[in-house]
Amino acid sequence: MTKATSKTPAAKKAPASKAPPAAKVFSLADLARDLKIDPKVARAKARRNEDDFGKYRARGEDGWVFPTAKRADVSRLLTGAAAA
Repeated sequence: MTKATSKTPAAKKAPASKAPPAAKVFSLADLARDLKIDPKVARAKARRNEDDFGKYRARGEDGWVFPTAKRADVSRLLTGAAAA
């Protein structure tokens, strides 16, 4: 009699979970909700003032997406607040 040997591979260890990376961009709709503005109204305002909003848009992204560094500037444009 021969001894039976197991040829099953050793169980692999699950990779350590990483924290999700911080978002580098934000959407106009997210900002509008934070400011208690209807996202539909915010998009309409951005379309009417596309030259102003276009300066801050994230490169290579589709839609109304902006870098988080420009959140205050986009917020100012959206609310119509005077520049400080």
